[in-house]
Amino acid sequence: MIILTQKENLVFNQIKYLQIEFGTGVTYKILKFDLDIPEIELKEILENLEKKELIFITDDNKIKAKTKEFEIKVRPSGEIEEKNKKVNLEKIKLNEIKIDKERINKRKYRQVENLNQTEKDALKIIKEVADDNGLMSKYFLEGNLLYGNLKLSNLKMSKLIMALEGKRLIKKVQRKDGECYSLLI
Repeated sequence: MIILTQKENLVFNQIKYLQIEFGTGVTYKILKFDLDIPEIELKEILENLEKKELIFITDDNKIKAKTKEFEIKVRPSGEIEEKNKKVNLEKIKLNEIKIDKERINKRKYRQVENLNQTEKDALKIIKEVADDNGLMSKYFLEGNLLYGNLKLSNLKMSKLIMALEGKRLIKKVQRKDGECYSLLI
């Protein structure tokens, strides 16, 4: 019994189908065009099929499937062939997560860097007022901006809050106990 992945089975069946159509075998270009699989992946699959003695490559570089009947079992796509590939995938995922975190931190730093002085001062107040989860009551925040160190007018306070929301530094959140703002950085 020969165990194949789903992609190997797909390629093997396509080779058999095209071999009937063309008769003399299938060229690599036709197979690549017909399957729409990346070149590196297709080469690996063809090498694996050749190692499993399901196909062979003729002298004129045509791919042919062997004609004898094989007992083939298709492995579900969730399983990975080797432990090395699984470890590599985990490393890649961890690196992607690290890169994403770095991008987010850089983006947040750039956002804070591009603020005017009033927005920076308001952000300091918001950080002081926010609880451990980064939440603060709408009215408590507005009161601190109106009557605190900044002493903003109603219009300036509203524009400031909208500007910080637009820059995605704070977000309005509706809770059971009323409206709150969530600190996003």
